[in-house]
Amino acid sequence: MKSFLQNLLIFFALSLCALIAFQWVRETHLRGDIQKLTDVVHEKSERIQALEQTVKRDEAEIQRLDTLKNQLTETVKSNNVQIAQLSRDLKKAEADNERYQKELTVYKDALKEANENVLREGEDIKRLNEQVKTLIGQHNGLVTNLNAITKNINEMATKWSHMAEEMQKGTAAAQREAAVTNLNIMVKDFNTFEQQWNNMQHQLFGPPSGSTNAPASNP
Repeated sequence: MKSFLQNLLIFFALSLCALIAFQWVRETHLRGDIQKLTDVVHEKSERIQALEQTVKRDEAEIQRLDTLKNQLTETVKSNNVQIAQLSRDLKKAEADNERYQKELTVYKDALKEANENVLREGEDIKRLNEQVKTLIGQHNGLVTNLNAITKNINEMATKWSHMAEEMQKGTAAAQREAAVTNLNIMVKDFNTFEQQWNNMQHQLFGPPSGSTNAPASNP
């Protein structure tokens, strides 16, 4: 009986040791799993922080692009005002041109009636005719250039409106990329328009002495 109890005690002791060993191995595995989960949580937390910073940068860029868009909109409005002024100038130039044509006819009639004064007034009439031709040439050049500029502006307005409509159809990310692309295209188009304007000024009035009447481009 005593031997049986001793054996039973040894059995329970060994069983307890096995249970403790099993529990130790299980806790070791659990601690490893906990550490892995902790690392995963830490990594995801860093990714979330990085994504939040990216979102903040994107929001700032969107705000900057929106500001540039508003500036360009204001520039287009200013250009529309200038176009209206140029249209009024064009009408005035056409009226002046018609008046000069009538004056030229009067001068020709006067020349026929004053044949006896041809030798004395020939040089004066020649100078007057040259002045009239110069004025007519300037006004005709103005009409041609204004028509070209008006056509260019209408094409730019149509092109920009189409780009804006296409941009609105895309996703938010696509809209941001399209906004940058459209902005570069609009700036390039506006610089081309400014160069065309300066060329017209140069052709009609000669090289600028200080500044031109061209619209100021946005930085």
